[in-house]
Amino acid sequence: MSAVTPREIIDEEEDSAGLRRGTIRGARHDRVVVLARAAAARRLRAELGLSYPAIGRELGGRHHATVMCYFRTDAEKEARARDSKLRAAGLYRKPVTRAELVAEGAGL
Repeated sequence: MSAVTPREIIDEEEDSAGLRRGTIRGARHDRVVVLARAAAARRLRAELGLSYPAIGRELGGRHHATVMCYFRTDAEKEARARDSKLRAAGLYRKPVTRAELVAEGAGL
């Protein structure tokens, strides 16, 4: 049994998403491509143990920070979206630190 290659994983993810060869490595950012790219990134990490920079290189030269975003959980994404909406509405309140509470006289 031969070992799977990064190219094979990427090809499988393109096939399962109904994409043409090379799309995952390309510049498109529409939802179906990004989701397929994220699935390929997760498989490259899980099956081959590649580092984030190595995965980025396999996915068309993406920065490792971009690759790390593919590993965020749905809960993290929802929390970021919620915070963004609150900021846009002017309702976001920065988390309070212990030092701020002491300075306000809360006496912790």
